[in-house]
Amino acid sequence: MRAALALVLALAACKHDAIEVRQVGAADYNRKALLAAIDRYTAAGQTAVAYGQLAADIAALRTGMDETVAAEAELQLVVLALPPVDAAQNLPLATRASTLATTVWSTALAGSVEAPDPQLGPRRPGDPAKPGESVADYVTRLCGGPLAVSCMLIVPEVQAELVEAEAVRRFARRTKHAVSACSPCSSEPAWQRAVDRWESLERETSANAAAAIAPASPARWPIAGPASAPWSPAPRLDITDDGGWILDGEPVAPDAKGTALSGSRTTAGVLAVHIAPTARADVLAALIDAAGVAGFREVAVEARMPMYPWERRVYRFATGARGKKPPWRAVDTVQVLMRAFDHSVAPGALAHL
Repeated sequence: MRAALALVLALAACKHDAIEVRQVGAADYNRKALLAAIDRYTAAGQTAVAYGQLAADIAALRTGMDETVAAEAELQLVVLALPPVDAAQNLPLATRASTLATTVWSTALAGSVEAPDPQLGPRRPGDPAKPGESVADYVTRLCGGPLAVSCMLIVPEVQAELVEAEAVRRFARRTKHAVSACSPCSSEPAWQRAVDRWESLERETSANAAAAIAPASPARWPIAGPASAPWSPAPRLDITDDGGWILDGEPVAPDAKGTALSGSRTTAGVLAVHIAPTARADVLAALIDAAGVAGFREVAVEARMPMYPWERRVYRFATGARGKKPPWRAVDTVQVLMRAFDHSVAPGALAHL
């Protein structure tokens, strides 16, 4: 973080002189306004919100720029995205997305800053967030459209990982191009350090995205049918392929008494469970029994709607003898059990095994 701050301070010192490659006349093509916008961003603490305002200011100024000022604006815009990105690097994915998606990532996915050219007509705007669009809606729209190849076949909770990787990749490419096109930048090492930092972030985020793809495939969940109910947040237990338990992201020891589960019980008494559709039904039944011993009243088994955006639903199982008992066999898979649930239990109702 200190290295990133030092880099930005060095670049801020360069912005008024190292990029000055032409004589400014009476018509400065919005360069003074550009520098003022950068100063406001710096004074605001170089936060993600301040960066979003900087991007909006530059977009508003673009129509009055010539090629030289547009190139300078592009260079400053891509390099000055580093402070908010670095500040969020160690935050959880959901927090990074809520901080960066509609401000920083949106700018990366928009078109580069270019001077208007009447012969070429309107520039392509790229894929920025729409005014007032929520983070969830923006990520869903991206993965269902322009970034479909990258993240459409990923469940919504993880899609931001793929969007982040694509945004960083584009910033890395744009920074390298902007620095290489800037002749005075070759004499200032800070510009090359910015290129190096974006390329380092690209390697890191690409690796994280690649690792997230397989576990986040919708095929890792049962298919939700008519008896499923809407999902709501609850303590969450993942059943791994080898039978291990991961409670809210932390491995815990499986046992019939649910010893590791009781500490996470809330007043609602519901335990959310993610189990593969190919797992045996008796594995789920044993887990439901353990949850009951641990004090949970209900186990909500996660499932997914079979179409994008893969809405998360649940099948509700009582830990006691409440609700209807669907027909099942120990050797059935979880998916077969859910189909029996769909045919014998009312939509959203409780059942027991």
